[in-house]
Amino acid sequence: MDTTQHFAPISEVDLLRLGLENLAYVKLITEESGPFYAIHAADGTEIGRAPDLDLALAAIRQQGLEGLRVH
Repeated sequence: MDTTQHFAPISEVDLLRLGLENLAYVKLITEESGPFYAIHAADGTEIGRAPDLDLALAAIRQQGLEGLRVH
């Protein structure tokens, strides 16, 4: 029995678009005023800030998004 699966080719652009509407990224930023967590849409646009990681991730979940940390 052949269990090989065949998939249609997907372009790099289409691959990048998969799930973009559902993701937000959190990055620790340090400025003179102190550290904060910047929240970015998948396209890199900053969409919010939070004083700590837990609040940043809670804000992301509250919007129905999946939060990912970047370093």
